[in-house]
Amino acid sequence: MNIFFALIIPTFAGFLLTSLLLKKEDSGIVEKLALGYGLGLGMLSMQIFFMGLLAIGFRFLPMLAGQLIIIALLIYLNLRYGRMSCVSVISSTSFAPGSCACSFSLPGGSKAAKLVAGLALIWIILKCLFVLYEDFTRPLFAVDTWSNWAAGAKFFYYEGSMLLDPESEHYFGRDYRLFMGHPLHTVFLQLWQALWLGSFHEVLVKSWSAFYFIAFLIVFYFTVKRESGSFRALLWTLFVSTAPLLVYHGTEGLADLPLTYYSFLSVAFMWRYIKTERGGLLIVSGVFAGMAVFTKNEGLLVFTTLLFTLVVFTLVRGRAKSEKAYAFVRFILPFVIVAGPWLLFKFLGDFGFGHSGAGSEMAWLSDPTYAEGTRTGLHIEVIPIGLWEIFVDKANFNLTIPFWLVLSVIGLREWISSEIKYLYLIIIMIVGAFFFIYLTLEVTAVTEATGIHRNALLYLPIIAFASAMVLEKLLSNVGDKSS
Repeated sequence: MNIFFALIIPTFAGFLLTSLLLKKEDSGIVEKLALGYGLGLGMLSMQIFFMGLLAIGFRFLPMLAGQLIIIALLIYLNLRYGRMSCVSVISSTSFAPGSCACSFSLPGGSKAAKLVAGLALIWIILKCLFVLYEDFTRPLFAVDTWSNWAAGAKFFYYEGSMLLDPESEHYFGRDYRLFMGHPLHTVFLQLWQALWLGSFHEVLVKSWSAFYFIAFLIVFYFTVKRESGSFRALLWTLFVSTAPLLVYHGTEGLADLPLTYYSFLSVAFMWRYIKTERGGLLIVSGVFAGMAVFTKNEGLLVFTTLLFTLVVFTLVRGRAKSEKAYAFVRFILPFVIVAGPWLLFKFLGDFGFGHSGAGSEMAWLSDPTYAEGTRTGLHIEVIPIGLWEIFVDKANFNLTIPFWLVLSVIGLREWISSEIKYLYLIIIMIVGAFFFIYLTLEVTAVTEATGIHRNALLYLPIIAFASAMVLEKLLSNVGDKSS
């Protein structure tokens, strides 16, 4: 039971924050809980980070007290400034798009459609149960988990602090944390679980992972549902849930699935802003972009891509300068509040973004993980290998990416002439940034066919969402012609 309380408490805090941030939106309790799960765990890991900076010991009671203080503050802010009341939460009784439910009905008009929806829902539930079973029965096993994320969590757990004494030979986990410059979100989640368990349990310290999988599917469903309706949203969620790599990451304590969750939501809320121009959505997008950076270094690609997309959008729309500036502030300021402390700490500590123990080395045109004596320069050979691994090999991603390519050709006119072009801009920039890194730094991420797959997990749901939007446009055009 301790494990579930360890997740319920931060989720409740995240739910309260979500209710405050989205008080003018149509999100219901189910969606808010899925959003709150990621936001709550994000607030938790940031709390632990600040406790480490302030030399407050990593002990159970101080951490729990911090969570309870955050919850009390958020309840006060919701009651004073939000739309929440005890009565409104208890009396919510519908699973409709803007609410949550005591009643439920399958989407689809005909009996055949309802049958398909029912089978899809059963499959998704079975997939979630499989991920939960694997996550709660199999110990930590991935090399990266052991060498970095779990190793860092173990060090902090037994040390009882971040050990920021510069005189210590193991300063900030040196020699235990393989990549000193890697963010700490999932490290702190394992630490939090271990404190609740009273020991570093090799299986249960990663129990948060399966719930990231479930929360991601929920937020993906609601994101598509706003554009395509519940029936097609359920089918798209089924499609995404079958991606083998996504399922695998739901069972392991790696940082890639949380990164995917935060990155997708940052893009999703930017998309909603582009569609509606409601400024509050930019704030939420900035928060999730900040959490992506605190989860893994690749989150910076998401932030810079979205910032550039916002620049292009404001230029195309031709808004007043003051209006443009306000939009940038709404996106950048939340990002800085969330990611700024970690980035500043990393800069001052010279931890950088590299692979070495010091963490600061980034040898351009030379992969530091390559064997000694390997030639330097642009490694053009990664291009055909990388394109094959991402766009042709279906072992990790099912048919999501090939299907997107086909739809992109068929619906070329539709996505170029609509807001969907901004989703394509985001996808092209992120994929392009990764390939630039492969060409200049991370050659082995492609040639050894490991890192490239995990990187693709970041943009896989964005591609699936873009596909859903293109297909919606095509179906809409067919409906218009038939009518």
